[in-house]
Amino acid sequence: MKSLLLILLVVVSLSGTICVTIQELADQNELLAATVKRLEKKLEDLVQTVRDCKSPSRRQSYEGPVAFTYKLIPKATDVVRDKAIVFPTRVTDLGSGYDNSTGIYTAPQPGVYMISCSLLADHDMNSNPMLHASIIVDGMKMANVFAYSESGTHRDQGANTILVNLKKGSQVWIQVKDSAHVTIGGEHYSTFSGYLLWQL
Repeated sequence: MKSLLLILLVVVSLSGTICVTIQELADQNELLAATVKRLEKKLEDLVQTVRDCKSPSRRQSYEGPVAFTYKLIPKATDVVRDKAIVFPTRVTDLGSGYDNSTGIYTAPQPGVYMISCSLLADHDMNSNPMLHASIIVDGMKMANVFAYSESGTHRDQGANTILVNLKKGSQVWIQVKDSAHVTIGGEHYSTFSGYLLWQL
């Protein structure tokens, strides 16, 4: 009889222990499931962030300061009319908007920009003494620059500055207006510059 009671006590004790263990495991399983869900959500967020970084629109966006200056070194000879003058040498380009292979500046942010250029007419025996150029914004003339040099006598400097509202992606360039076979002086005299005054 004592043996039977002892056995019953042991069984009851074991049953209680098993129940407690099962409940603990169930609680732990619930905590683990919640942790897995949180990690899955974080993983989804990270995957979306990577996709956003790889998207072309995200790569092309820029939110820092915007300013650029490029110059002619050496001088440009026999410049073609109605095409962008290429200023190949970088001084600064915050925002990376200027393409020094095409001569075109593309605004990385919308806003009011100050755009300026200074051109040196550098006439020789084989070039036109008259330099007549324009500041072009999205295909429209905004301002003109004029300089007239005389071979063997003097060179002449022309410059102009405008304030203009640009959209993101607007393009600005300098082109010779109505002169052919023009020589534009280098040696740090001829520059194309701009900077964002106010973002809109």
